[in-house]
Amino acid sequence: MLKLVVSALFVALTVADQCCTPDQWEGVASGTLGSVTNGKSISAQTTALLSYDFTDMKVAADITTIVAGMTSRNKTIIDYNKKMSYNYNEVTGDCTVSPFDQPFKKACVPDDAKQLGIFYYGAGDNMLNATSYMLNRNDLTYYVSFTTAGCIPITEVAVGNMGPTATMIATGFENITPGIKNSSVFDPPPACQQAKVQHFQKSERRGLLGLHL
Repeated sequence: MLKLVVSALFVALTVADQCCTPDQWEGVASGTLGSVTNGKSISAQTTALLSYDFTDMKVAADITTIVAGMTSRNKTIIDYNKKMSYNYNEVTGDCTVSPFDQPFKKACVPDDAKQLGIFYYGAGDNMLNATSYMLNRNDLTYYVSFTTAGCIPITEVAVGNMGPTATMIATGFENITPGIKNSSVFDPPPACQQAKVQHFQKSERRGLLGLHL
């Protein structure tokens, strides 16, 4: 569920300059997911506090998810240098630690996306120029917008069928700031330092940031 909600996908320019986010930034991703499987519907709301650091090869996300009135809170950290991932359940205090040997690719819009157009938010002298794109990935069609200057993510909508499940995901990005305010955001909680390493199936690169969250 978390992978679906935090799934805004990097799509890509068909013009000369490639759109890549800054190497270090933080912000909020707020998402809503709706799905229907065999006539049964489910919805979820997620807020993720993201920290993206391509320079030091780390990502972190504090994720709050609400499904059917139940709230879960998790902190996920991936250290691509140490090739380890940490998933801390802030409700139970449990932590899952596992090896993680996947490449950390720079967050750029890939080459096979279609540019839909250039538009702006605001009016008069207070305008923000943006560019929108469309891309098909993993049975979903993504419609994404970025600031034209700086390639900062703004919105994403994904629709399609994943097997028998019809899915729609809407994500908005807010309060993006450059740099990392406090590098301790990438420090695993004490419970993770004491947890045994577990081995799982490799996670595929996904989402707007190309992350494995």
